[in-house]
Amino acid sequence: DQIKLDSREFDSWRWQLNNYYVFNHRKFSYPAALTQSYKQEKSAGSVLAGLSLYSLGIENIGITFPAEMIESLGSFNLPQKLEYFSFNLNAGYAHNWVTYQRHVLLHFSIMPDIGLYKRNKITPDPMIDEEKKYISYGGVCRFSSLWQLENHYIGLVGTINFHTISSLKPIWTLDSYSRIGIFYGFRAYKYK
Repeated sequence: DQIKLDSREFDSWRWQLNNYYVFNHRKFSYPAALTQSYKQEKSAGSVLAGLSLYSLGIENIGITFPAEMIESLGSFNLPQKLEYFSFNLNAGYAHNWVTYQRHVLLHFSIMPDIGLYKRNKITPDPMIDEEKKYISYGGVCRFSSLWQLENHYIGLVGTINFHTISSLKPIWTLDSYSRIGIFYGFRAYKYK
């Protein structure tokens, strides 16, 4: 059975730091799609590789399990606080499609990761070793669309993240979040 925690049932914080290398950096530009600080005029993609740090904290967890799940949980008590940190190896692919006389740029990228090092701190400590044996994994998926005319541009950008946090039997924890935004901007200069 799966239970999705409502954000009103706990307090949380998270941060993530991504570092990546673009193998085809002469033709493909991440900033052209995501920060608009560069302009890419021809379609191109690239294999990506990098390292990332991910951290999450959850506390004041106030959830009531359905009656049928309480029996299967046995003596297990839901942690009051969970802190997680991982150092990950990432590899993926990104592509920018430039269309409509170079006015439209569409972007898609996916960067799965696998944990090289992970650390969980659970309060109270359940004294169970199983959770230390699982493989941590996750990923980041980004997409954007950009319409640009001379020095003005407008667009849409989105990100989807997910990470496995712990495998403390009988509970398996997956953190996922997404965001989407609309932007408009202009450059004080014009590209040739």
